[in-house]
Amino acid sequence: MSKRSIRDTMGIVLQDPWLFEGTIRDNIKYGKVDASDEAMFEVSKQARMP
Repeated sequence: MSKRSIRDTMGIVLQDPWLFEGTIRDNIKYGKVDASDEAMFEVSKQARMP
């Protein structure tokens, strides 16, 4: 396995999670405010959020 493939499949999660003010939906859509509800729900599934 190459270093490149390892880097492509790994990520980092900070130890101090925090949310912006507002709803969980607002936090999910923070990076793309024009995202559809369908896209928002798909992302929440990928993040394994109920």
